[in-house]
Amino acid sequence: NLIITGSNTGEGIGGPVGDVRAWDAHTGKQVWTFHSRPQKGEANYGTWANDSDVKRSGVNVWGLMSVDVQRGIVYLPFGAPANDRIGVDRPGDNLYSSSIVAVDAATGKYLWHFQITHHDVWDMDSEASPSLFDVKRGGKTIPAIGIASKAGLLFILDRTNGKPIYGVEERPVPQSDVPGEKTSPTQPFPVKPEPLARTTMTEADLARVTPDHEAWCRKFVEDNKLLLGGPYLPTAFNRSTVNFPGTIGGVNWAGGTVDPSLGYYIVNILNMGQIQQIVADPTSPLGFANRSPVAGRFWNNANRLLCNAPPWGQLVAVNINTGDIAWRSTLGVSDNLPEGLQNTGRPSLGGPISTAGGLTFIAATDDSRFRAFDSRTGKEVWTVRLPGSAHTNPVTYADKSGRQHVAIVATGGAGFLATQVTGDSLVVYALAK
Repeated sequence: NLIITGSNTGEGIGGPVGDVRAWDAHTGKQVWTFHSRPQKGEANYGTWANDSDVKRSGVNVWGLMSVDVQRGIVYLPFGAPANDRIGVDRPGDNLYSSSIVAVDAATGKYLWHFQITHHDVWDMDSEASPSLFDVKRGGKTIPAIGIASKAGLLFILDRTNGKPIYGVEERPVPQSDVPGEKTSPTQPFPVKPEPLARTTMTEADLARVTPDHEAWCRKFVEDNKLLLGGPYLPTAFNRSTVNFPGTIGGVNWAGGTVDPSLGYYIVNILNMGQIQQIVADPTSPLGFANRSPVAGRFWNNANRLLCNAPPWGQLVAVNINTGDIAWRSTLGVSDNLPEGLQNTGRPSLGGPISTAGGLTFIAATDDSRFRAFDSRTGKEVWTVRLPGSAHTNPVTYADKSGRQHVAIVATGGAGFLATQVTGDSLVVYALAK
């Protein structure tokens, strides 16, 4: 009988806090509050040096929460701190930014947390809805939670205590050269599964889909002296940096789907870099700003062909009972490439659903297609062109006669990947008789 809400905060440094609250569904009375930044006397206080959390906006749940109804636990995916590119004024790990926090759904009492990104200066939110599933391992059934991050990683944890099922390692990462910035010396990486999306970039990884495009990308990198590297390459001071994953992430807010009969977690990923640069800015409260003369996606903006080697988008299945990748399938086509070279994959926003009939449906890509894949093998078995791109999740339902339908809303683009706006179109398909 509770309604549990996140909060909508600005991305400036000052402003309202991003606490999570529960409300009595019958009376509207506030029942509990969970502080997005631990207060004095609470667990995990002290990760914001110099009281840098005071009067700071951000660190809010703007995405999708999940609830374990049987155990009465709600899982809160928190976003990045403000400012989400510059952390010179907030030394420390900055809990609970870019973290999953488990709390008692009835009382809001803290149970455990897992931070995906320490001292986040990449905007690597954990906003994808946490997936709840059971892992069968060593003759035991473990209640688990899958946390897919914008960093392109999948953490599989015991959802009762937050302990990694397949191990997590703190690995050294590059350090920032921004004056006064103290990035974390390490970041957490799951031992299994391997990264779902591209997390690094070198000149050897440049696209070679056509000679003309390769030449354009090489000149683009050389002329702008773009800094490549990773994973967790900090945005450089006074030098344009290519971050992988980019700000849209390796996995975004829509998250993945689970086929429990196969034991597969299935999610779409995008391999799209972002170009950024930190510069001095005396007009900013921090003295710095995120501004690059070539800011934007790591692609040719005229034709939207990415400068990293394909695949630019994939549908990936992880065997949750082993932690291994079960299959990877290219997701999306580049219609403006010559025939035979179009199977590149495309950037996507939105997510998949899996059905008991063994299919996984997904639109999401910017190529205006709706697809079905064999959940067991990853083979694409059905494709249809939509009136516009559909950056959302499909739904499936049965009508009064029991006939199954699958539906998607196509708008022609949304936000980060908008191409053309066609107006909202609800498109519905029925299972063939």
